[in-house]
Amino acid sequence: GYIICDSGLDPAEAQEQMKAGKCNQDFRLMGSDFQRRVVRHYALDERPPLEEAMWLITAPENFQIRTLKECSAMQLVAYILIAESKLYLQGPRPDAPPGKLIALAVQQAHA
Repeated sequence: GYIICDSGLDPAEAQEQMKAGKCNQDFRLMGSDFQRRVVRHYALDERPPLEEAMWLITAPENFQIRTLKECSAMQLVAYILIAESKLYLQGPRPDAPPGKLIALAVQQAHA
């Protein structure tokens, strides 16, 4: 799958990455839209925004750190949504991926 282009790339490098299929500059995710979808998921039992959450947690590390500084709730909730999904699918083992995702989210929050 595609990842979001690293905003630190110069335009020529970003263009090369997009042509190679390594990133996608067209994807946009507004914090307010993500928050609305999360609230509707929990309050109204609507579909969780898992695609958006996956985009956030699979973004380059520098993008994740910047998002964590600019809109920490968005990054943390993305990890929590994916961890909840994995917990539902894989069960509650402490060494399973859900626990690791939560640990990573907490670690990023304290960085």
